Amino acid sequence: MGDFERTFGAGADSVAIVDEFSQHFYDRDFPVSAVQYTQRGVAQWVNCAYRVERGEMVLVRLGGHRSGLRWARVVDPIEYRSTPLEDTIVCRSRGASSYKNGPSAIKTFEDLDLFLTDSMEYKKFPVKHIIPNRPHLKEGALIDVGVAYTSIHIDGDGDFEAGTLVEIRTKGIYKVCFPGRFSPTDVSLHDGAITRTPSSGFYLDIDDGSYNEIAKLVESFLSVGG
Repeated sequence: MGDFERTFGAGADSVAIVDEFSQHFYDRDFPVSAVQYTQRGVAQWVNCAYRVERGEMVLVRLGGHRSGLRWARVVDPIEYRSTPLEDTIVCRSRGASSYKNGPSAIKTFEDLDLFLTDSMEYKKFPVKHIIPNRPHLKEGALIDVGVAYTSIHIDGDGDFEAGTLVEIRTKGIYKVCFPGRFSPTDVSLHDGAITRTPSSGFYLDIDDGSYNEIAKLVESFLSVGG
């Protein structure tokens, strides 16, 4: 049994987990784009969490009864649907060299770092926890806990919108938050670092060293706009 199955149970699959959680926790439309796999091919709609442009080349992971990856050209950038589709854009052409064979190729922390920042286009920040009142600390003290990678949009005021937050702590604790499963009031950007209260959000704990499983889970969020 692998690390992911030990975390989520025997036979657990990240795509199935995302599907289950999306049914209970999402109350919004899902972004999709139309792509062509060949020059004269029929346009097909796919899940799209990226800000793509018409004519751009993207890598699509096929779902349903099919499998594998295919290059496609964007013909209609963004629309919204009430439910996710089977096929998903997993990276744009700019991130293809670091994407390689996808999550299965992620073996080290360095691999994961490149996968998240280049292929997934996540932003990387130091992460600090806001500590509640403790006898030896003043209220609201900030404690360095590691780094965070996020697809969350941050506006000019430092306010956060829905997105995924991957937190990797210095002590080898990995936490992945489902897109939009925390209150923006609990997470902020302060002096170039993400700050949050330890109790904020809905996080899944991932075993130490499960780099490919973190990558697999994060990629699966793309199907629900993460």
